Amino acid sequence: MRSFRSRNPAPIGAAFIVMVLLAMYLSFNIGKISFVSGPTYRAAFSESAGLRVSDKVRIGGVAVGQVSKVALHGSHVQVTFTIKSSGVHLGMETRASIQIFTLLGNKYLSLEPKGEGSWPRGRELPLSQTTSPYDVEPAFQDLTRAAGEIDVKQLADAFDTLSATFKNSPPAVRGMLDGLSRLSATIASRDAELHQLLAHASTFTAVLADRREQFVRLFGDGSALLAMIDQRRQVINELLTNTVALSRELTGLVHDNTATLTPMLQHLHGVTALLDANQQNLDEVIKGLYVFIRGEVDATGAGPWFDGTAINATNPFHTNLPVPKVSSVVPRTFGDLLGVAAAQAAIEGKK
Repeated sequence: MRSFRSRNPAPIGAAFIVMVLLAMYLSFNIGKISFVSGPTYRAAFSESAGLRVSDKVRIGGVAVGQVSKVALHGSHVQVTFTIKSSGVHLGMETRASIQIFTLLGNKYLSLEPKGEGSWPRGRELPLSQTTSPYDVEPAFQDLTRAAGEIDVKQLADAFDTLSATFKNSPPAVRGMLDGLSRLSATIASRDAELHQLLAHASTFTAVLADRREQFVRLFGDGSALLAMIDQRRQVINELLTNTVALSRELTGLVHDNTATLTPMLQHLHGVTALLDANQQNLDEVIKGLYVFIRGEVDATGAGPWFDGTAINATNPFHTNLPVPKVSSVVPRTFGDLLGVAAAQAAIEGKK
């Protein structure tokens, strides 16, 4: 065999380009290949009735495929759809119809497999085997158009003429004609309101038809939210049950330790009262400690030496001065130092 370098690069490059183009074509059209996406059929309809591409194909309410194309073909509408579910058999008497899926106007293609044999894929379902739905929106529009074309004055004159012609008729007939006359008068007086009402109804249905995708998405998200809440129902129930159990345990704990907590709280109240009574003494102690600490910092914080002040170093003796008498009580406890004992005695004396 010849080496790869000795071969002609032209056919190798051409084969590589063909393979790349083929791979690109397959990647963009893989869904259109029959053995991958399923068999494709066509059906003729007198009108599309709002059916769109990607709408579902259903048999007995079960989705089995999807609409891939809706286009005008001659004097009718041709709907191309693909069957993705295996096991679907379309006989020679199969019928197709466009059905309303939701009140917002969503449609789907309904199939009724019937008959012997198999329907050819290249053959179109004729109009005799397809039906289109009755749409609410065009009905309202036709009603609005028909109501707007009515000559209200001529209709009222016709009812008045009919009533005058039969005024000598029996009482039952005259009552009926009087009712028709009042009906015509009512219709004539409410013509503007009725016309406005029908116009608003037509606008409302048009807005609903334009917003049907948003409504479907909203309902779908709401359904997903409810499903998620239903899935988490057990967890929420356990959380609430554990919360109730915890509250009961805390209530029992407080109830069982009331005898222990009450003296502790009373002692704590006494301590706070004692601290409140000696607040001034504590303030003076803190102020004294501040002066002492500041002096120590000034003496030792200037460097690696000790600063000090000698008072009366040149005259250490007090001549002709009375010697001061200092009477001090050496505190035995920290409470004596803070004056707690005296404050406690004063509180007890008040009691």
